[in-house]
Order: sequence, then C-alpha cells, then structure tokens
Amino acid sequence: MIHALVIAILAIPLLEDELPAVPLLPDLSPALVAGISLGPFVLLALGVQLVIARLARRLDRTGEVKFIRQAHRAVAISRVLLLLFYANAVLCVGWQELVRRVLGGNLVLVDELIVTLPPLFTLIAGWWSLSAIDQRVTQATLIRALDSGAPLPTLVSRAAHVGEQIRHHLLFLLIPIFSIIAWTEIIDRATRSLESNLPGEWVQRISVGAQVSGVVLVIALMPLVLRVLWNTSPMEPGPIHARLTALFETQGARCRSILIWRTQGGLLNGAVIGVLPQLRYILLTESLIERLNPVQIEAVMAHEVAHARRHHLPWLMAAMIVCIALSWGLVSLGVGAILPAGFEHTASERMDLLVVVIEAIVALGVGLSVFGGISRRFEQQADAFAAQHLSGMTRSTQDDAAIRITPEAAWAMSSALRDVAAFNGIPESASMWRHGSIGARRRRLDALIGVYASQLPIDRIVRHIKILTMIGLVIMLALAVWKPDLFPE
Repeated sequence: MIHALVIAILAIPLLEDELPAVPLLPDLSPALVAGISLGPFVLLALGVQLVIARLARRLDRTGEVKFIRQAHRAVAISRVLLLLFYANAVLCVGWQELVRRVLGGNLVLVDELIVTLPPLFTLIAGWWSLSAIDQRVTQATLIRALDSGAPLPTLVSRAAHVGEQIRHHLLFLLIPIFSIIAWTEIIDRATRSLESNLPGEWVQRISVGAQVSGVVLVIALMPLVLRVLWNTSPMEPGPIHARLTALFETQGARCRSILIWRTQGGLLNGAVIGVLPQLRYILLTESLIERLNPVQIEAVMAHEVAHARRHHLPWLMAAMIVCIALSWGLVSLGVGAILPAGFEHTASERMDLLVVVIEAIVALGVGLSVFGGISRRFEQQADAFAAQHLSGMTRSTQDDAAIRITPEAAWAMSSALRDVAAFNGIPESASMWRHGSIGARRRRLDALIGVYASQLPIDRIVRHIKILTMIGLVIMLALAVWKPDLFPE
C-alpha cells in the first residue's frame, strides 16, 4: 500500500506534464492556488492526529484491540484522501505550475521535491500519529515477554520509530526515482544543445541511450545505497553464518555479503537486494536471527536465495512492463473501437483528457492486478524452493528424480512464515498484493509433502509465466512499431 501510494504521488506531476487542458481551473490567483493546494493536507494531518489521540485514550482505559484496528483504518483512509487532494492540487488547481512560476522555471529536481512535499508531509504525519498506538502495543508486548521469558522487544522513541518508517518505506523509493528523474532532466537539456549540430533521429537515439544507461546504473548501485540507508552490518562468523554460507555453496548462488538488518526490533523479515551477484546482498533482521531456530533461518534464507537463483527480480521488472504496457495498448484499442471515427479530432481538450484518464485508470488497474498474480506465483516458488533445499535438492542433485519433499522441510518454511506473521502482527488470512496470504502459502507448503522435488507444479507454472512474458515483450514491441500511438509518450 505504502509503495503504491508513493509511486502514485511521484507519477501525478509527470502525468500533469503530458495531459492537455491541465490544470482544469487555470485562472485562479496564486494565493488561492496555494490555499486550495496546501490547506487540505494541513487539515487532514491535524484530523488524523486528533482521531488517533482519542483512540489512544480509549485504548488506555479499556485495553480493547478494536481501537488499534480503528487507528490503522483511520490512517489508511487518510492516505486515500491525501492522494485525492494531491491529484486535485496538481491536475485541477495548478499547484505544480505555481511552484515552477515561483522558482522561475522547471529546475532540475527542485520543483519535483517542492511539489511532492505536501502529500509526503501528510504521510509522515500519519506515521507520527500512529506511533502513539504502536508504542502502547510495544509496551504491552514487553510486559508479556517479561512474564513468558520470550525475547524482549526494543523500546524506541516516536522520532526514532518515524525515522525507521521514512528510511524503510519512503527513502527506499524516493532516492532511486528522484535520481532517475534528475538524470532524465539533465540528459534532456544536454541533448537539446545537440539539435543544431546533429540530425533529429541521432539526437533522439543519444537521449534514449543515455537515459536507459542512467536507469540501469541507478538500479545497479541501489544495493550500495540501501546497505547504508537501512542500517546494516555484516553477519559475524559463527554457526549460523557457516550454515548459510553452505547453503549458498550447495545451491550455486552468489552474493556479496550476508547482512544483519537492524530495525530496532520492529521487523522480522528477510530480503534480497541487487540484480548483479557482485552487488547483491542478503538481509536478515536481528529479530529473525533472535527468534527463529537455525532450520527456520535456513528456510528463510533459502527463500531469498530462490529469488536470486530463479532470477525473479529481472523477470518481475519485465512482467510489470509487459502487464502495464499491453493493458494500456489493449484498452486504447478497445476505446478506439467504441468511440466514433474522428473523435480525437472533434473532441474538446477536456473530453480528450477524460478519455486519457479513464484509459490510464483501467490499464493500470488491469496491469497491476495481473502483475500481482505473477508476483504471488514467484513467492510461492521461493517457498517451494526452501522446501526443496531442506529436502536435499541442491544444484548437484536437482536431477535426482527420487527426492521428495519431506514433512520436516515443509514445516520449517511453514512455521517460519507463521512466526513472521505473528511477530509483525499480520493475520494469516490477510492477503497482500504481491505476496498473497500467509495462510494460503502455508497450505500450499503442506500440499507439497511427498511430492517429487523435481516435479513441483509451481515450477511449471513459473516457466509458463516466463514464456508468456517473453511473448508479451515481442507483442509489445510489435505494437509499438505498428501502432505507436497506443502507448503514452
């Protein structure tokens, strides 16, 4: 939810640059534009603070869990509202135009930073408000841990808690996306100076090549940035490190280092970052190391290794491009078939804008839904890979048709998922867009017991997905050549 919200916040100003007849209310005074644009965010942040403060007092008096759910629901609603307020400010009122007018032009990255400040401020304010509830939950967990002898959670200040949220959920996306936007603007301005000396097609080729190179460079270097941003340190040598290093060797996977991901006890999780083996890191939070047993830790690590061994990241990137681009193209074809001939020449700018917005909403909805299904299948394959590994299937024995998934192997990954969900407060029935529900993933692992490790159905499904993705890339390129106006510029 947070990542999709941040991407939408960054996409709306880019959309404003491409759409005709924007802003929809072009004749407002600068003071009125500023007031209409900024006022709703201030009121929304204050409103959320008041609502959650009231719920916190009720929680103190009664101890009822429903007030925690209501607080999270209030913040979720505020995030939907802030996106609506932001779209209104940029597309209808002219907030981005006002910022550029005050700055004296479209300065590299400066206008984007200022334009996105109001929704980002409201998002951070929501974290600050919700931290009052989260602190109470942590304190209750601490008391329960003292009574039961379980590992103690880390108590942190509200500022530290919000800082962790900003680093893990906000800067994680803002740094690479803003870097790409800045690079694109620099290249665009640099190539304009070549237009008087080179043919237009050569200028375009140089521009596209430089922009693609910049995107690839940002993606390649992001693991180095995240290693610092997410407060990580190399795992110390010991039994767990030796066990995980052996996992890499037996599975033929490569990474630069295994890192302890320090989240002040606020997260139990693992992650793999980086496409290139030389810049690939495996991250395990300190809570995961403290709370899971060695076999569960190896299962979680095997899940992360699967993402590298099965090349999930580049395939996911290709699948997202195909899903969104083909959805947009098909929706454009459908709209073109429905609308009367010559509509694009006779329709007003505002009607044309409405059609484009409808196309974008439908295409993104369909494309992201399909992409979510693909991502969930990749997660399922990574879970199955962990069961395969713990059952004795390695790179050297992957052709051994006699290896079956053992109950112990399936249970190790299943129980790790259970413990991760319990620690992070995620109901097993809650379905997540890219990962599905913990309960469904555990049931699928149970269904693998006794199945031949080299003949798992999910491996066949993922192979078919990859084939379809390649076909989709070919179709997308063909459509781009045959009918380039189907896709946005």
